[in-house]
Amino acid sequence: MRLQIKLYCLTAALHIFLLGGAVLTLRENTVIFLITELLLVLSLISFLVLIKKILSPFEILHTFNKLLTDKEYNSRFRLVGSHDLDEAIRFFNQALNRLQEEKHDVDDRRLLLHQLLNKIPVGIVIFDFDDNISQINNKALEILNIEKDRIEKKTLSDISGVLMVKIRSLQVGQPEIVSDGTGKRFRCLLGQFDDRSFQRKFIVIEEISNTLDISEKNTYEKLIRLMSHEVNNTMAATNSTLSSCLDFAPQIEVGLRDAYEKSLRAVIERTDNLKVFMHEYAQIVRLPTPIIERCDLFALLGSLKAILESELHAKNILLELQPCNFEKLEVSVDRTQIERVFLNILRNAIESIGKNGEIRISFSAKPEKLVVKVADSGSGISSDIETQLFTPFFTTKPNGQGMGLMLIREILNAHKIEFRLKNAENKKGAEFELRFNI
Repeated sequence: MRLQIKLYCLTAALHIFLLGGAVLTLRENTVIFLITELLLVLSLISFLVLIKKILSPFEILHTFNKLLTDKEYNSRFRLVGSHDLDEAIRFFNQALNRLQEEKHDVDDRRLLLHQLLNKIPVGIVIFDFDDNISQINNKALEILNIEKDRIEKKTLSDISGVLMVKIRSLQVGQPEIVSDGTGKRFRCLLGQFDDRSFQRKFIVIEEISNTLDISEKNTYEKLIRLMSHEVNNTMAATNSTLSSCLDFAPQIEVGLRDAYEKSLRAVIERTDNLKVFMHEYAQIVRLPTPIIERCDLFALLGSLKAILESELHAKNILLELQPCNFEKLEVSVDRTQIERVFLNILRNAIESIGKNGEIRISFSAKPEKLVVKVADSGSGISSDIETQLFTPFFTTKPNGQGMGLMLIREILNAHKIEFRLKNAENKKGAEFELRFNI
């Protein structure tokens, strides 16, 4: 029971008791009884006024506490004309003024921090004390390809995606470079900071694809030019010399002549293969500017299926070109270059399957995008090589040169076509997704 109610009850009980006593002892003396009753009424009024004044500071304190709880710092108390009480009121009003100024300052700082976080070109995710996501900036939302209302107040384990799988394995203070399966690479760092004597975590995600791509491209262009120059010059002189040596074959003993010619022709064949090998590398460096034209993707993929038919039949691999609801699948691309892209993708799928499997090519429409998916039933992509996909010269094939995915990346980037290589959703085989602009 509140103190105010207790005092009112006590005052009422006391005056009722006095009234009862007056009735019992003074009811025969009417004048004295009336005077006593009047005094009791005045006493009751005085008590009520006095209780109100005594409890006024408590009422103000209660209201002040409610204002603090509701964070209503704009309200102010009015002076009541009592010196002591007005001093307390002035103190409370000063406290509210200071709290309002602090709140404005905090709001300004929060707005500044929010604007700063959303302007910097680095993704930042901040966690609360329970490792739930409490803050995330626009760049992080863009990198993770998710909507803000789907991520706040959730843990990392609640968010799906290739990149999130890698981020969840980060160790505090140990930056790592991870890939999202599209050739994009990110420098990720998990850090900690003290907040009110407790540890909170944050993640910084910085896209370094362009920087690495430029550096790598400059490096391998110089390397390929140097190799191509040296190899072609050497092979030209070598082949010329070997061809001249073949002219001396009639002068060799009959028993040794055949072996002599076979050896020379084998060496010439190997040098020719080396020249072809260097030519393929040089094509990546000298990739021409795309000549854009209208191209029907369904017809293009149909012609590639016919080209690969004998190889598919020999390996018992079914290539299914799924029908679509569009009359034409026309996009604006360089037909020759996009044909090379799909040919590389299909050959990679065939090599991944080996024998007895299937490749499915499907189509779907997104806003202003035509999505083409090439899924295979092969071995899929292991986690240890996933981050190295599209890296120059990286290959898992025993006799591979690491040019296929590198060429695919160069052509698709030149066309500004979004792409992603990942394991299929059913965890069996890989899926290459391309998003063409419509």
